[in-house]
Amino acid sequence: MSKGTILEDSVKKNIHNIKVNKIRFYLTQGFNEKYLLFIKGYLLMMTIMFFSVAYNRFTYFILIGIFLLSIFTIFKIELDKIFKTRLTQRIVYYILLLVVAGITAYFIREVTFDHSNVNNASSFISLIVESEAAIIAIVVSLSLVAVQQTSSSYSARVINIFKDSKRNPDFFILMVTYAFCIIFGVYLQKMIITSISGNTTLGQVFIFDNFLINIIKVLSSSNISMGSLFEIYTWFLYAFFIFSLLALGSYLLETLEMFKPHILIKLLSENIRVDSIKSAIELENSNSMDENGKIQPIEDTIQPIVDVLQGSMMAYDYGTTSYGLRIIENKAIQIIKDKDYDLTCKEAIVKRIIDYIKIVGVIAVKQEMERTVIDTSITLSNIGTVLIEEKLYTPIPSITYSLKKIAKNSLTKDNLLDSSVQTIDALQKIGNMMVENNEKSIVKKIINSVGEIGISAITPQNNELNVLIYRITEVLEEFGKKVIEKKWEIEIEVVIINLGNIGSKIIDKEPITRDAELSELKLLTSLYSIAKVAIEEDLEDPIYDITSTIRNIGVRVSDKKPYIIYRARNFLQYIHKALSSRCLDAVPENVWIKLCKHVSEREKELDSLIE
Repeated sequence: MSKGTILEDSVKKNIHNIKVNKIRFYLTQGFNEKYLLFIKGYLLMMTIMFFSVAYNRFTYFILIGIFLLSIFTIFKIELDKIFKTRLTQRIVYYILLLVVAGITAYFIREVTFDHSNVNNASSFISLIVESEAAIIAIVVSLSLVAVQQTSSSYSARVINIFKDSKRNPDFFILMVTYAFCIIFGVYLQKMIITSISGNTTLGQVFIFDNFLINIIKVLSSSNISMGSLFEIYTWFLYAFFIFSLLALGSYLLETLEMFKPHILIKLLSENIRVDSIKSAIELENSNSMDENGKIQPIEDTIQPIVDVLQGSMMAYDYGTTSYGLRIIENKAIQIIKDKDYDLTCKEAIVKRIIDYIKIVGVIAVKQEMERTVIDTSITLSNIGTVLIEEKLYTPIPSITYSLKKIAKNSLTKDNLLDSSVQTIDALQKIGNMMVENNEKSIVKKIINSVGEIGISAITPQNNELNVLIYRITEVLEEFGKKVIEKKWEIEIEVVIINLGNIGSKIIDKEPITRDAELSELKLLTSLYSIAKVAIEEDLEDPIYDITSTIRNIGVRVSDKKPYIIYRARNFLQYIHKALSSRCLDAVPENVWIKLCKHVSEREKELDSLIE
């Protein structure tokens, strides 16, 4: 290979590396091709303007820079990252539009003429006023159509968004702009005086005109005529007319955006406040009667969001429902962590939010939207986790009931198995945290809820019994081991009773399929695992209950599935063997000896059935 070829390849490689590094630099700086194109075009235009205009027109250079920068800012900067409230965001946005309109009017004035003809100005002012009046009528009509369409699609409660000047300032800014243009245009027409001969002159309408002329004289140190003042007024009106057209386009875009459900939810979520929810709760508790004894409508700020979510679920809009649930979850967590409110207030508000989330979950089940049902369970689980971390336990039973309700409803649908499992996982997560915090009563309710779900799952129509019962049995087994380690006698008994009820319900199912048989064997295995932990913890009462439950299952299944009797007898033998070391004491009153006799008797009963 020649030196020239090597050198050429080296140069190409270096150029390639430079380009790669340049691209990486742009990417790390957050630039994109449109931004680079804008910068290049801007620099080119500024260069042309600098060399083409006279030196005393350098103002063009500055104004065009401001003009382009304002346009770029309007379309590129996300104002919500700079300003917190929507009202402030939109005001800044329209100020930028006003800057663009003012500079545009200035350039039009510079490239056309310096002095306005009164007759031409009068015609143009009349045209502006008439067009503004026509446009404002169309805007109002379109706004009413938008309100009607949105309310019919979701709920009449969303109308408040269109009336709220803080959440929807575009309409009010547009109305004020058009009203100002019309009034100011009429005022300019009043300044034009037409004589009998047809000549036009300018007159003073208000004393403000004379006051403004004096101020301009002081500032510019030169005289100014009424004609010059009229010209300033005219171009001022032109600038606002351009601004009104720009604002009209912005308003139409914003109105179209408000047809999107997630935009509505975002706007409605800004109305969620503790005081409004608290007022709704108090009004509901007083049978919708206020302090004066008058019946008032309950205006809950969360209900409109639920209405939008319901409409979205009717259209199977998974994205919107997921977004809405995240919004509600964040608001709930924000209220829970807020230190400015007392515990009673927080608990009442969170309970109400949980009820609304439950409604969303139930509707999602009816629509067979499995992803939304899963999102609902995750939302309730996340809220429950924060409640436990903040030591607010009163709303936990509401979460437990909501999850149980959603799970039991999901069982009526053939294709919602994953959502049922997710609900059980959520109950397990909350239950484990409650065990760690030694909340016996709540743990008991959670165990019973899981057991009820398991019993509801055992129906002739359920063809996926094995997966669901396996998970429920697994959760109950884990709860059983934890409460045995805590030595909570009542909760241990509740776990064993629920496992026994599920086992009996499986046996009663006709016919006993292979899945049902495997589920029964898993349940027997869980009972045996709990018994081993009880022996390790020196608890004899749970073993009595467990062995009796295993025996009852074996007896009930004897005429249907003999194989299960063998397995039940084997588990009793395993338990007896685990107890053998404790039954060697010669003292007749030893409780373990009595327990060994009890287990042995249960074994003999099953042996008789096998024979």
